Amino acid sequence: MRISTRNRRPGLAALLVCLSACGPVDGPASDPPAGPSTTTGTSAAAGVPLYIPTTPTAWRGELPCADCAGIRSTLLLSPDGAFTLEEVYLGVSPERAATGDTVAATRGRWTLESGDLHIRLDGGSDGPRYYRGTGERALRALDRSGGEIDSELNYTLERLDALPVMEGTLREHGLFTYMADAALFVPCASGIQTPVAMEGGYLELEQGYMAWASGGSRAPGAPMQAWLTGSVELRPAMEGDGTEDVFVVREWEEGASTPSADCPALATVEALAGGEWRLVSLVGEPVGDAASLDAPFERPTLAWDRGESQVSGTGGCNRFVGRGILRGTELVEQAGLTATRRYCEGAMEVEVRYLGILSEGGHLRLDPGALRLFHGPREVARFEGG
Repeated sequence: MRISTRNRRPGLAALLVCLSACGPVDGPASDPPAGPSTTTGTSAAAGVPLYIPTTPTAWRGELPCADCAGIRSTLLLSPDGAFTLEEVYLGVSPERAATGDTVAATRGRWTLESGDLHIRLDGGSDGPRYYRGTGERALRALDRSGGEIDSELNYTLERLDALPVMEGTLREHGLFTYMADAALFVPCASGIQTPVAMEGGYLELEQGYMAWASGGSRAPGAPMQAWLTGSVELRPAMEGDGTEDVFVVREWEEGASTPSADCPALATVEALAGGEWRLVSLVGEPVGDAASLDAPFERPTLAWDRGESQVSGTGGCNRFVGRGILRGTELVEQAGLTATRRYCEGAMEVEVRYLGILSEGGHLRLDPGALRLFHGPREVARFEGG
């Protein structure tokens, strides 16, 4: 599978996506011994540096395997918050080798957690994965809850000096839609919207979608749950110059209807559309509770109208409104935010920061009790239900 090293942050002229379609505010560096530019955090276990890449960076190591000789894992992190993980199963049985089931790939989003101590990967069907730094050039895999693995076996990935070629096949469950000659796919686990190339096994996919849509008298552009197998490649952009990532389908099968609780991308969209969210922290700093706020300061809020593709709320003093669409779980502000022009003593610093961050959009993730907004891998705002 080809790896894109370009900036994947969506432009403001983005398409309306399948999830949202169903329904102006201006906004310590460290140099490692070799390799890509990074910034530095601190590792939880040993207090050693955790290097946070500011250019695409890859790590590789051979990890334990229950039914094979080992798993050669290669992890690519991009500074915009995207990742690709390739796993090659070594020394498998002849029967397994004959099936071709020896190389797997996962793509998704990575974020910094636990005060920049851990790296979290979201994109796999088996839930999040966690890593921590063990030195200037190494990451150690953690267990599925982010805890240490008590083992003498190797769980370390070493940083590579050059980006590798990764060829694993993707198999993703998500939501596919086709409307007005545009085909889009949003994986449930990662929420990364990707155009689908009209090549390979695409024709069968489109025909299956049209049969599904007509059979249930569904609205144009309704999302169909499906499993897609294939790869992400570069193709000429649908709009404007340049290139973009597209999903090239090899095979597909219709997926059983899955409740939003089992599809994180769908759950995130439904939560955002479900009511008003109150800001509780901004770039890691708490926003005081209502009792500690001086009138006329209010708790900053965020709401999203799915039908109107509009965001609204208060910055703490002024009401704001703006056009906001979702590309998967990526909130894209179009034409900025418009706000009233009151001045509230003691409220303006938080408001200006909040509206500036919100006007840049970002990736949304729903966690238990919280809706989180990320710029790249870093959380910039956290909300709780109203």
